Amino acid sequence: MKLTEATKITDLLESNPDLKEKLVSAMPQLKMLTTPVAQTLMKNATIADLAQKAGVSPDDLIGKLEGLLK
Repeated sequence: MKLTEATKITDLLESNPDLKEKLVSAMPQLKMLTTPVAQTLMKNATIADLAQKAGVSPDDLIGKLEGLLK
């Protein structure tokens, strides 16, 4: 899967079930992904949206995700 700012987080997590745990471990500011509310809010969220919430650039988040998916 090619990651872009428009990639949906739910699509990414569905195709890589262990990614959420790895991502939260690598970027503690994304701990919000583990909350029940996040499950609802993330349905339409993109990498760009998540990067904004985490306070990082979308390119930095994409780089981190690509590293975790290897």
